Amino acid sequence: MSTEKPEGSDMPTPTTSSVLVVFAILDAILLGRSMRSVVIPNLSADMPAWFLVSEVVRPLFLLSLAFSAYALASGRVWGFIVSYVQFPLRVAYALFSFGFLSMLPWLTIQGWSVQPVMVLALVLECGRLAWTIIIHVCVTRKTASPKAGASQ
Repeated sequence: MSTEKPEGSDMPTPTTSSVLVVFAILDAILLGRSMRSVVIPNLSADMPAWFLVSEVVRPLFLLSLAFSAYALASGRVWGFIVSYVQFPLRVAYALFSFGFLSMLPWLTIQGWSVQPVMVLALVLECGRLAWTIIIHVCVTRKTASPKAGASQ
């Protein structure tokens, strides 16, 4: 009886899958918090091109949060790739996984243009990206190593 994963399974170990489930829950929370701000944009030809692109990409980005939440929770490798693509958009739109921290009144300082809590959310988002990369590398190595050993 073998304890190896079935062929084609790319599910991470229990520890890493727990981290991925937390990331998926954070994506779902971000999606829920951001959906109320999604409106069909009132686009006009006199708007700058970057604004038009931004208004079209934002709903697609929010939709991708649902896909990444599912993919990360189920340990799919394509979920990592979606997360990597989302990172610059998370920064551009200031929609961070840990942005819910801004709802805590004791973490905001009145009169400051850049709230320390948003800086904290950005740092945590970078940490999340680093963890995602580490887990992705571990998952890729585990799924690649049995195949390499079987061919010898």
